[in-house]
Amino acid sequence: MGIRLYEGDKTNTLILSNTEQAALVMKDYMIGRGIPDKDIILDIEAEITRHSCQTTFAQNNSGSILFVSQAFHLPRIYYECQKSGVEGQLIPAEYSNVIDRSKTSPYQILTIRFPRYVREMSLLWHDIIFQKLIF
Repeated sequence: MGIRLYEGDKTNTLILSNTEQAALVMKDYMIGRGIPDKDIILDIEAEITRHSCQTTFAQNNSGSILFVSQAFHLPRIYYECQKSGVEGQLIPAEYSNVIDRSKTSPYQILTIRFPRYVREMSLLWHDIIFQKLIF
């Protein structure tokens, strides 16, 4: 999705936020698909979503940010970044249709996606409740 946004002139910079190993894999993929190295920023110290919001996104917020991630992760990205004063639009990576999911069975969807949604929602509600009790 990041490549499509870049090639469609919707963004001129891609911030790849993850562990160092994952961010480097994403960067290599982007460069292999024609994205210039100068237009890629690595956020390799983002151990958790909150770190991305407080560091790289905030430092590079010269305009609006388009948050691209898997749909199950976007609500927490939005919540964490909004708390850090970073606003943006959410774009589910699945909407790029880069991966053909037409042969994915309902069982696979249930056993793979459902636990991820449950995990993300649990973390989000934990953060919301924890913030309300502490602050």
